[in-house]
Amino acid sequence: TRQGRGSGGVLVMVRNALKRFVHTVNVTVDNAVLLRFDKEAFGFGRDVLFCGAYVPPYDSPYYSQEHVTVCCNITALEQCILDCCRSFGQSCYYLLTGDFYARTGRQNAMSHDLEDDTDSIVQSDLYTYRESEDTVITTFGRQLLEFCSACDLTILNGTCVGDERGRYTYI
Repeated sequence: TRQGRGSGGVLVMVRNALKRFVHTVNVTVDNAVLLRFDKEAFGFGRDVLFCGAYVPPYDSPYYSQEHVTVCCNITALEQCILDCCRSFGQSCYYLLTGDFYARTGRQNAMSHDLEDDTDSIVQSDLYTYRESEDTVITTFGRQLLEFCSACDLTILNGTCVGDERGRYTYI
């Protein structure tokens, strides 16, 4: 209301054709929606665990609310994904998307376990450097990079087919 418009939150829409392949996963973190897509939906060898998330900016009044016990929602998101890893292990691919309020410049946390299923999406010559129109790295960006390294995740912006230049991800 301070800015005259709504802010934050997560909305995930699923095509009707995919509805029968989707299962909701209960989460303990605010501002995140987790869905498990059956492997048959995409013809993969594993299910896909999809997480749509919103991380409020570091100076957001969200962090001063009584129920919020973390100083950074990336920490809460990391705990949520680690809980999912304990539940699902390597039986799923993990796809995180949303607004993490994190600028990672041209850095990347490299996943060393890319399989044949992803060859058509991810360039095969991924390294810790990636292309990006944004060269700034923020505190949340560093935390996101550490999180990706710890969970063996790769940032697709600037590394995937169709976004080799690493375009800005906002409109």
